[in-house]
Amino acid sequence: MSETSNQDSDDFSQLLKASPKRLFEVLMEQTADYIYIKDCQGRFIAVSQALADMQNVEDRKAIEGKTDFNFLTEENAELAYKDEQEIIRTDKPIINKIEKEVWPDGKVTWVSTSKAPLHLTSGKTAGVLGITRDVTTEVIARKKLADSERQLREQNDIMRSDYESAEKVQRVIIPGRVP
Repeated sequence: MSETSNQDSDDFSQLLKASPKRLFEVLMEQTADYIYIKDCQGRFIAVSQALADMQNVEDRKAIEGKTDFNFLTEENAELAYKDEQEIIRTDKPIINKIEKEVWPDGKVTWVSTSKAPLHLTSGKTAGVLGITRDVTTEVIARKKLADSERQLREQNDIMRSDYESAEKVQRVIIPGRVP
């Protein structure tokens, strides 16, 4: 076995032995997704740096203890809270739910959200883990595509109607069989 292969194997072994807490911290610092852990009252326990950046908060730890009501409109915060309380009550996750978010400044974004219950080793539900991804670009593209398809259908209907009208006029002008 080459020296490089041994080194790679040693690196991988050390990575597997790394502290789960450190691995978690690296994930929360480096991911582009909005990851968050909330307690049963909807308070943020931990958030990814991407979520902090999106909220214009420099230190992600500053979000800890706050809720969606500190960042979203009342309506959006209430919907998120109800979803999370339902997850805690039923122990059933929500997977890839597309949601419209309206921000206090009026900006509208779309996200895909997955949320799951978090349990203590005792089995008791302690909160919710959520991963949210901004899908605004995709939603806008789908809407534009649907609008284009609708316009094409309308234009085809008009062309079909024009063709049928032209056919009727042709029969009147040229009676009999047209070669």
